[in-house]
Amino acid sequence: MEGIMKRITIALLTAALVSSCSGSGQKKNRKSEFIDLFLEQEGRIVNIIDDTAEISRKQFRFVFNFRHPDSVLLNASFNPESFDSARSGTPLVQIPGFINNGIAEELFNAEYFMFISDDSPNYWYYSDDSDSRFDSVTKDENGYTCRRTVSSFIDLDGKAEKLEISKIKQDTIYIVIVMIEWNDDFTKMIERSRRYLKIKFIL
Repeated sequence: MEGIMKRITIALLTAALVSSCSGSGQKKNRKSEFIDLFLEQEGRIVNIIDDTAEISRKQFRFVFNFRHPDSVLLNASFNPESFDSARSGTPLVQIPGFINNGIAEELFNAEYFMFISDDSPNYWYYSDDSDSRFDSVTKDENGYTCRRTVSSFIDLDGKAEKLEISKIKQDTIYIVIVMIEWNDDFTKMIERSRRYLKIKFIL
């Protein structure tokens, strides 16, 4: 686990620089857009109603639809503080789940886990087929469908042990997702969009 921890934690600035630059090295300039997200479980779409998705304690997937190669910062926590802050309109830099360093997973999500943290976001992106944090990406004329499968969690606020979904004691995971850009000198994050939801385990 120590070796994993050395590989997974990177500065949020580094992560955002990658997401802010295209393959040609030019800074992107995009307008605010809706974060097109749904969940899948056992081959079915999980409805998100009133910012809440109810699922079984089994493997599931986050599914993002991007119009172009893109990235998200996603905070997942057992604590509702970041969720409540995001929902109330708190500026991004003041939301607890985004005040610390970002977390970078291995390429292609080979082990199907997600990090839980009160103060650090996961960094998920698709750059091209050789550089992605998603385990499945399909492309068509409308863009990119990027799937990230979750079958276990690593709670960085606890013992940082890998724990299967079926074994976690908590009933709710609070999710806050943002898309960002940086200003011209990379000293300030500019929020493009945000979305928040609760994942409730019902079985």
